[in-house]
Amino acid sequence: MWMKNLPPSENFELPESVRSLMSLLERAGMERELANLKESYLKGLGKLTTFDELQSEFELLEGNDLPFTPEEFSIRWKRSVKESTFKVSFENLASMTPAQFELLTKNVKSDLFMRAVRTELKGFEDGDVKAVKSLCDELQVFAGKDRPWHVVAKEKEGFSAAEMDNKICAGGNPIELGPIVESLMPFVDAEIFPKMNGRFETIIQRGKKKAKKEKEEEK
Repeated sequence: MWMKNLPPSENFELPESVRSLMSLLERAGMERELANLKESYLKGLGKLTTFDELQSEFELLEGNDLPFTPEEFSIRWKRSVKESTFKVSFENLASMTPAQFELLTKNVKSDLFMRAVRTELKGFEDGDVKAVKSLCDELQVFAGKDRPWHVVAKEKEGFSAAEMDNKICAGGNPIELGPIVESLMPFVDAEIFPKMNGRFETIIQRGKKKAKKEKEEEK
C-alpha cells in the first residue's frame, strides 16, 4: 500500500523520504521489498522524450549518488525509447562517451539505434535521395569499424536498409529515383554494410526494370 503513495515526479528527483526508506529496507535485508520499491518508483516517473533527458540520467548514475543500478534503469529507458515520441539523432548517439554506452543493455542499444534512424528519416522529404546519402555518410562515421555503435549498426543493418528504401520509394516514380541513386553510389562501404549496399542496388534495378517494362508496353 505504501508503494502506491510514492510522490510522483516528471523527472528523476529522488525524494529524501524515499531514499531513507530504501536505506532502511537495505539495512533490514528486505531485498524483495527494496526491489519492489525501486521498480514502483521508476514506473511512476514520466517517460523520457528526448536524448538530453536520457543523458541527464546517465550523468546521475555516473555520479554514484543513486541507490539504483543501470540494469534497474534499463526497463525505464527501454519503455521510453520505444515510444514514437522519443527523439534522438545520430549526432546524439555519436556524442555518448564509452562509459555511457556501456550503461545501456543490448536491447536498449538496439531500440535507441532504430529510433535514431526513424527520427532522422522523419525529418526528410519523401524521395530526398541526397538527404539519405548524407545520413549514410554520417552513419559510417559514428558506426564504422572499431566504433562503439558498429556492432549495433551491423545487427540492425537490414532494418536501416528497409527504412531508407521506404523513404526513397515514397517519393514517387522509381524510374526517376533510380538514376539519382545510381549517380550517388556508393552510399555505404559495400564490405562493411553489404545489406544496405544491396538495397540501394535494388532501387536502381527496380527503376530500370520499370522503365524497360513501360517501353515494351508502348510498342
